[in-house]
Amino acid sequence: MAANMRLPAYLLEQKEHYLRSAIGNEEGVNAFAAVLARPQPQWLVTTSDPALSMTPGNSDFTALLTSQRTNQSQQRPELTTAYLAPTDGIETSLIGIWQELLGFEGIGMRDEFFELGGDSLLATRLLSRIREVFPATTSMYSMRDFFEAPTVQGITDAIRPVLTMARLAKKRQDIQREQDLDEGVF
Repeated sequence: MAANMRLPAYLLEQKEHYLRSAIGNEEGVNAFAAVLARPQPQWLVTTSDPALSMTPGNSDFTALLTSQRTNQSQQRPELTTAYLAPTDGIETSLIGIWQELLGFEGIGMRDEFFELGGDSLLATRLLSRIREVFPATTSMYSMRDFFEAPTVQGITDAIRPVLTMARLAKKRQDIQREQDLDEGVF
């Protein structure tokens, strides 16, 4: 809306009604202070690295975050699926990523991400970590693929062929490079 545009009367009435029913600044400050005063654990939610927003030279905050993350790991909760252990390096790496993000030890191959407390924002972080660890999957594995099978087994089934093809392509390049060197081609 333009700055000097006039609102119709019915919208002005709605606006006034909402403003009268909303909490004021002082009430908001008091409510916020009450939440912060609770003895329950507090969570920091930020869109940037929290260590960067702290005062210069304050490395205690980063150490605290790191120690809390490692100390908060809990055992796998009771789930509807039986535990199935990983059998190879891909599966073990994926389970490590899940354990890191979800804060549980003993995650199994068929454990469902959302049943473990995951949400769509955490799924985005998960996908990012998978792409860091397995760069060949960057364009071949999407959030949609994850939502269709949100288990380590589902991810493994989707990315294993891509990783196999990437490994074979690299091997082929290495063989071609050796042949070129043997033939004197540079």
